[in-house]
Amino acid sequence: MRRPTPQHGFTLLETLMALAIFATVVILASTFVIKSYQASNFGQEQNEAIENARRGIETMIKEIRASGQSDEGGYIILTNEPQSLTFYSDIDKDTVLEQIHYWLDGTDFKKGVIEPNAENQYLAENATVTILSRYVRNADTPIFTYYGGDYPAVALPYEPVMIDNIRLINIYLEVNVDPSKAPRSYILESKANIRTLKDNL
Repeated sequence: MRRPTPQHGFTLLETLMALAIFATVVILASTFVIKSYQASNFGQEQNEAIENARRGIETMIKEIRASGQSDEGGYIILTNEPQSLTFYSDIDKDTVLEQIHYWLDGTDFKKGVIEPNAENQYLAENATVTILSRYVRNADTPIFTYYGGDYPAVALPYEPVMIDNIRLINIYLEVNVDPSKAPRSYILESKANIRTLKDNL
């Protein structure tokens, strides 16, 4: 009489080893998917921040070039600081000049616009503020550098204020969503001459 063939199953040790291998594969696959998603998300955020900054600079250049004396009689440029610039320009082409303020607030590069009231007054409470670009990492590096009619000679000092000597403004932005990660900060730089004050530029 033939003896029955013994049925061999998985031992407890083999089962545990199989589960450990499966768990390791799942963890590795999950880590890869998460890292890929994070890298993709970082790249998308970085590209968006750069594009926003680029559009902001292009708009700023046009507005600076078309700047003029305010409707209340104020000079073309109101303030000139390393991280802040205020001037007057007709940005909506209605022949009325708005007060435009660009400045760095933390890592947000902002724009404020004030329309004059009926008395040609520019009131701070009427300002409309938008964020042009996030993740601007200029820190102590000036966004705005000011030059006179002898550009590219030495830049004008911020103090004492020499607003009436300004003829050209250099704009410099460093954009990086996360400085702890590659790539390095993306640099955007451009120059705008004030056409209404243009002499030998």
